[in-house]
Amino acid sequence: MPELRLDLRPYPSLEPVRTLLFRQGLQAFVAGGFVRDLLLGRAVKDIDISIDANPLEVARRMADALGGSFVPVSDTTGREVGRVVLPDAIVDFTQLRGTVEKDLAQRDYTIDALAVDLSLYPKPPVIDPWDGLSDVSGKRVRALHPRIFEEDPGRLLRGPRLAAELGFSLEPGTAQRIREQADLLTRVSAERLRDELCKLMASRQAAPYVFLLDDLGLLTHLIPELDESRGVSQPPEHHWDVFRHSLEAVARAEALLSKVDELGGMVGA
Repeated sequence: MPELRLDLRPYPSLEPVRTLLFRQGLQAFVAGGFVRDLLLGRAVKDIDISIDANPLEVARRMADALGGSFVPVSDTTGREVGRVVLPDAIVDFTQLRGTVEKDLAQRDYTIDALAVDLSLYPKPPVIDPWDGLSDVSGKRVRALHPRIFEEDPGRLLRGPRLAAELGFSLEPGTAQRIREQADLLTRVSAERLRDELCKLMASRQAAPYVFLLDDLGLLTHLIPELDESRGVSQPPEHHWDVFRHSLEAVARAEALLSKVDELGGMVGA
């Protein structure tokens, strides 16, 4: 199979970032969602860069040099992240954990375990130790290894949310592991659950993935009140119980909004 290379030149904000990093003699790899979305032809604004240095110090210097804003944050596993907000991009710096392959091995899903070496700019080859490229082309969300949900239970919801955003399916083995470990979702903060659910609901076709959340056993943990509506009958003119009716309402609302968008496009034309 021929080596796949990505053209980074359409993203001009990367060039000054790359230049400054290598003036400091740093290793730097663009990883995760940026690579995935570039492969899918999606709009890219967030750039994740793993470096062999303190990410907060590097991000602060980068923000000063490029006239951006520096924001110290933490990722979902508590790692320090140095964020630089530029006019056309948000760049997050994290510390490289060993080799790039070892660093990617600590991610959650194969489609996000992809990277490119900035030293090979402008057309670096894709680093893909976990066959994530096959999952991107096959439109699958596949867990990197069986322990990802124990390490971070928030990934139980992130998988379906990624599938909803990208229009992908969950790989069957991954879906089964989520069902088996769905109870771990109770360990996740309410704020993080809210954010993931809102992102899923904001996707273009959220309704099938709401049904998927129920099939995976996650919906009850997200909205426990819904469970009381299972099996509750309605007047004869309704086909479903209260629970199914609530889920179907999401699908109908989505269909109506789609029609409104279509009409708006026709009027605009």
